[in-house]
Amino acid sequence: MSRQTSQATAAQMNLLQQQRLLQYQQQQQQLLKAMPPQQRSQLPQQFQQQNMPVRSPVKPAYEPGMCARRLTHYMYQQQHRPEDNNIDFWRKFVAEYFAPNAKKKWCVSMYGSGRQTTGVFPQDIWHCEICNRKPGRGFEATAEVLPRLFKIKYESGTLEELLYVDMPREYHNSSGQIVLDYAKAIQESVFEQLRVVRDGQLRIVFSPDLKICSWEFCARRHEELIPRRLLIPQVSQLGAVAQKYQSCTQNAATNLS
Repeated sequence: MSRQTSQATAAQMNLLQQQRLLQYQQQQQQLLKAMPPQQRSQLPQQFQQQNMPVRSPVKPAYEPGMCARRLTHYMYQQQHRPEDNNIDFWRKFVAEYFAPNAKKKWCVSMYGSGRQTTGVFPQDIWHCEICNRKPGRGFEATAEVLPRLFKIKYESGTLEELLYVDMPREYHNSSGQIVLDYAKAIQESVFEQLRVVRDGQLRIVFSPDLKICSWEFCARRHEELIPRRLLIPQVSQLGAVAQKYQSCTQNAATNLS
């Protein structure tokens, strides 16, 4: 008999034994239910425990910090996306971390009226529960469109999306959801020749099974930073032009004298 055949036979026998054991336990449970309470109480306690129905494992109770660790895993998975940036990955990513009816919101109401922001909600409709500015401006995306937005973001030149936060204020709302409120949060978008840094406040609402129900980032301001390595050649060129201009000025003054 070959090794594979013997393994298959052993597996079948093991399965048969499990089925017989389950059938035996079910029969014993039926007998216990049919017994009068007095007669049942006289049975050994060990026998009763063996014939108790099998219960599914109890889900561990929530502990403070679990949602914060969940957020860390969320950022880690996003940074370790596949090179081909395929839509299937983002669909699984959103299904893993977001509730089906989740919303992700970005508020830019505090940027001031002088800054023009395209693609925002109408001012009379938008409402931010963090800043409560009226009129307000912002963006909103549902879980249904998030996979496509993630894919487009990294196709459009974004190399990394970073998040820096302080210690959150963690509490349960009236619906039993867990809220992480970060009074200071920094989102940084890294491009090849530019870094966009947004400073604001972040509020994330998690369901009891640690799915994101709501993500709200209210930006106070932002900066666009150019890497030093890109500025050095420009500074050198500017210095060369200044020296050339100074030489020309000195030569002109000498000729006039």
